Amino acid sequence: MSKSIPSVRKFMTTTPFTVEPQAVLSEAHSLMREKHIRHLPVCEGATVVGMLSDGDLYRAQSINGFDASKVSIKDVMVSGPYTVSPDAPIDEVVQEMAGKKYGSRAVAK
Repeated sequence: MSKSIPSVRKFMTTTPFTVEPQAVLSEAHSLMREKHIRHLPVCEGATVVGMLSDGDLYRAQSINGFDASKVSIKDVMVSGPYTVSPDAPIDEVVQEMAGKKYGSRAVAK
C-alpha cells in the first residue's frame, strides 16, 4: 500500500499578503522587508494578476536613476502568474516548479 500524496492545501499560506498593481515599489519593498517574505501576489480584487519577487525589486533597483517611490508594481511584476488549485497534488506542483525554476506559486481557489 502506498502513501497518499498530500495536496497543496496542506502547505499553502492561507492568508497571504498581497499588493495592488497600482501601488508603488517602495510600498511593496517595505512590506516584504517587514514581513520577511520574498514573493507578493499582485491582485486586482480577488484575482491574481501578477507576482512580485524580491529578485524583481533588486533588478529594478539596479537601474540608474531608479526611484522606488515613482515606479508602480505593474511595471515590474511578472504578469499572468501560474496558479494551482489548493487540491493539486504537491508532488506534481513541486516537479513543475523545479523544472521551470519557479520560486513560488499562487493558489487560486
